[in-house]
Amino acid sequence: MADDKKRSALENQTGETEPERTVHISRGRSVAVSQDGLDDVVEIRAASGAVELKVRITEEGPVLSLEGVRLQMKSAGDIDVECETFHVDAKKSVAIDTQGTLEMKSEEDLKIESTAEIRVNGKMIWLN
Repeated sequence: MADDKKRSALENQTGETEPERTVHISRGRSVAVSQDGLDDVVEIRAASGAVELKVRITEEGPVLSLEGVRLQMKSAGDIDVECETFHVDAKKSVAIDTQGTLEMKSEEDLKIESTAEIRVNGKMIWLN
């Protein structure tokens, strides 16, 4: 049954089936290249078969999906994120540390909510 699903997912617009191409790499991982409709898909899979990294090349552009025990980004220069909506859902905590200035700007309401206390510490606190 899984093979039937895979086969139907690999059918291109002419109805022909393109076989998935897989290359085995270190630590039991594999890289699979396939076609899903009009999209090209590249997946890095764990030894268990779970997808760790997926790049789907769509008509609108690439879509990147990552899943792992831990994700890290490090850059000697800037990291810029530009998007329509940016959402973070952390189960334990969120920390932002800087040795420079931290700015938050909003052209609409800025809301801060907490079910616990809110503390603001600083040399001088300016309100309005």
